[in-house]
Amino acid sequence: MAVIDTSQSRRLQEHVLAKYQVRVDTLMVIPVSDYNVEYVPTILIVDGEGRAQHNWIGMLDAKQESQIEQLFIDNTLFE
Repeated sequence: MAVIDTSQSRRLQEHVLAKYQVRVDTLMVIPVSDYNVEYVPTILIVDGEGRAQHNWIGMLDAKQESQIEQLFIDNTLFE
């Protein structure tokens, strides 16, 4: 899933995703200010009640990618 800010054109964001061959199942448009997102890219893991549980800002290094992967493997996303 990718999320774009309400201040951005959905069509423009779809174009950017296609240009860089980023495939997403869902593209949501939300006011990112609800999550204090100031930088792109930002990865948020949000629970079922809309609360951000984890976040990573900027391009991920191997250690950060591993941390995210481990959260899914261990099924500890919302602990």
